[in-house]
Amino acid sequence: MRVLLVNDFYAPHMVGGAETLIEDLAGGLVARGHEVAVVTARIGDLPAQDVVAGIPIFRIGGFPAFERARLLASGTAPGHLTATTIADFQAAAAAFQPDVVHFHNIWLLGPQMVHHAGVRRGLTLHDYWPICVRRTMIRVNWQPCNGPGPIACRLCRLRAPATWRSLDLVNIEHERDSHAQALRACDFVTTPSRYLADQIERVNGCRMRVVYNGIKPDAAAPPTTSAYVLFGSRPVSAKGYDVALRAFKRPELRAYELYVAGNTAPAGAQNVRVLGQQPSSRMPELIAGARCVIVPSLWPENCPMIILEALRAGVPVVASRIGGIPELIEDGVTGLLVPPGDGDALAAAIRHCADDQQLRAAARQAGPMAVHNRFSRDVMIAQFEELYAA
Repeated sequence: MRVLLVNDFYAPHMVGGAETLIEDLAGGLVARGHEVAVVTARIGDLPAQDVVAGIPIFRIGGFPAFERARLLASGTAPGHLTATTIADFQAAAAAFQPDVVHFHNIWLLGPQMVHHAGVRRGLTLHDYWPICVRRTMIRVNWQPCNGPGPIACRLCRLRAPATWRSLDLVNIEHERDSHAQALRACDFVTTPSRYLADQIERVNGCRMRVVYNGIKPDAAAPPTTSAYVLFGSRPVSAKGYDVALRAFKRPELRAYELYVAGNTAPAGAQNVRVLGQQPSSRMPELIAGARCVIVPSLWPENCPMIILEALRAGVPVVASRIGGIPELIEDGVTGLLVPPGDGDALAAAIRHCADDQQLRAAARQAGPMAVHNRFSRDVMIAQFEELYAA
């Protein structure tokens, strides 16, 4: 089949887990005999057409330099789908002639793009944008959100980072209806967790198919005697970075170092080492060398790639019991689950995870097996192939 993948960002701007997943999905589809191209936003002065790792890239529309584009993409209102973006997308589709268009994150490009596919189309949700203006199901006061509400959604919309469109407080319900129509216009809609699927179905009734993220099931890493703990997510509040810093101030973690693989200010603590943004090629080595990987998220994440990478390496994970995370971790076997926002519980679990040789041995065996059986790239692609061809 000829598969066109669409996402706000793509190489060279690999923003997060979704971009990494799509890059790997593209390579995996090619390896299985399909022809693949990618449509993404044209950022700054990047060329309109390119080839990255053998994959044709069509960049559409006209968007500002990367940092500004990323700010727009994190705003509380969807991007406006312009006539130029539509024309560029249709030209790309005409040039590639896909059998199926598979949309992913299109908040910057504009969610209504799905109506312009012209062929079989599908959408994978990586967050809660059809029902949540912040896309996280966490309110501005960092409390969990139970669903859309006329006042709460308007307060969240005014929360920075925002664009001028975030000042439109009148049309929130209309936008949510248009999001639901976009989902219904698709031939299939998938989510990477049962939790996310349930939230969307509960609010707008659209039927979801759960397809977990997948990675290549490389061999498990050998045991390590290293004493560091790895925070491999973006070091921001929503990912629980502040909670991690509080945990590493506790005396029981004084003997351990926290390695932070991301860009942030120095922590000012002797046992916290900020490594800066790391290339994807470096992450497997960092994960394999860790006593454990921590994912203390405050927002209900769905299928964080860092957890799958840790499972693949046989490294135990300490993570928040929130969102789709419990669907990935077998508590007490491949890691430990803790209440979100609880620094004391996080510290205790890290100490347990780092020191318990039996747990670490169980994770070395069970983690790679879980990836092979449930979270491998081939398992994910086989499910997408079924949906593409239906």
